[in-house]
Amino acid sequence: MRSAVTSQAADPAARLGSRRFVTLIAIMGLGVAGWLPVVNFLSLFVRDDLGRGVAGAGVLLVAMHGARAVLGVFASVPIARFGSQRTYALGLAGLAVLVAVMVVTPDLGLFIVAAPFGGLALGLHWSASQTYAMQVAPAARRGLASSLVSFTVGVAPGVGGLALGVLANAFGFRIFALVAALIIGAAALAALTLLPAVPVAPRAGEVKIRELLQLTRVPAIQILAFIRACTTVTYGAFIILAGPKLVDAGGDLTAVGWLVFLSAVGGASAQVAVGALSDRWGRRGALAAALAVGAVNTAVYGQIDAFGALLALWVPYAFTQSVFQGLIVALAADVTPHGRLGQAMAIDSTAYSIGVALAALLAIAAGDAAPALLFWAGAAAGVASLVAISRLRVRGAIQS
Repeated sequence: MRSAVTSQAADPAARLGSRRFVTLIAIMGLGVAGWLPVVNFLSLFVRDDLGRGVAGAGVLLVAMHGARAVLGVFASVPIARFGSQRTYALGLAGLAVLVAVMVVTPDLGLFIVAAPFGGLALGLHWSASQTYAMQVAPAARRGLASSLVSFTVGVAPGVGGLALGVLANAFGFRIFALVAALIIGAAALAALTLLPAVPVAPRAGEVKIRELLQLTRVPAIQILAFIRACTTVTYGAFIILAGPKLVDAGGDLTAVGWLVFLSAVGGASAQVAVGALSDRWGRRGALAAALAVGAVNTAVYGQIDAFGALLALWVPYAFTQSVFQGLIVALAADVTPHGRLGQAMAIDSTAYSIGVALAALLAIAAGDAAPALLFWAGAAAGVASLVAISRLRVRGAIQS
């Protein structure tokens, strides 16, 4: 029997300066530079290019994240059988294909048909990349490692978002989508050919559904999954409404590019420090503080319409979302038994999409009439997360 926290201590490759970790960071940067700007422009594409409004964007996200919520939990199966590296490459390739559909789709219908496959690819992408990062990082420095990943996920889309925003404003969404798809495709090829593989566990062929169900009954995993879903209700509100809200306040598509850039500034700010401090003083307290800031910021964002204020409030939103990403992944690794990290990341991925799907359903219900409802829901979810984290116990929660 050994704990998850100490399971990697003897692995000489598990260091933050290893070729595995550095290559992962570079490829993740390239992949999210193409993908995350698409997420921020998606509702505008559906509303303005396809003419289907905010509710149409909600339907698309329900199709994508509903599929991810149902199928994403099975991402642990290809991770266990083929390794996190190959599964990550497959996820990136699927996202590249989904974005390429934007180039040719004549209406929302074709996009909705492709969305469930994109949701599955999204689940593979995030579950496998998070699994890989935690596999190659030293156990005692998971907080720092996860924050370095979050830093990358924050900075890279800022650069990509500025460039793609200018491109969308000048040439339209179709050229924007073509370039984004090529960037994501390049990241998929790099993940397959340049990213060193992590050896597959001896029990790779023995992954069973009952093991996943067993893990979902662990209190610490349940609490973290609930918190993840709550944080992504907020995320869903922002990705559905923030772009249209900014354009309606007087901005153009270039301004949405600046929104993505501010995500980079907010998301990257102090990420390494937050992760390193959480390793020393505890991740639970840092996550609780971020949840409180996020709840207040979300409530305020839904009530204002001034262009400058919307941009300014985007920074603390992006910062808290980045903190959520880093600390929840590190906490999940802390409480997961050795050899079952892929399953834990698959559960996390499913919880993520459940939150986004709930936000999308609210967007469909509210339509263009009551957009502030989504932000109030996001703020309430943040408060619920604070209640949940008070019950989280990390030390000795699970051993294998």
